[in-house]
Amino acid sequence: MQNFKYLIIGAGVAGTTAAETIRTLDKEGSIALVGDEPHPFYSRIALSKENYMLKRMTEEQVVWLKKESFYTEKNITYF
Repeated sequence: MQNFKYLIIGAGVAGTTAAETIRTLDKEGSIALVGDEPHPFYSRIALSKENYMLKRMTEEQVVWLKKESFYTEKNITYF
């Protein structure tokens, strides 16, 4: 079992922002971000009919709020 200095439950807006903020204040502390989604942070609002579903915008433009590399670059472990 791995130990983390910071454990954040919830990988939505609040959890992701908390992890990002902690990283700016503590460059070395280990951070675990735990979410119940199989995918990293995305916009649920952007999945509405007016945006993604009607193809007004592509998936990359609308859905993903953080790239996969975000977690690696910020040294955040995502569960």
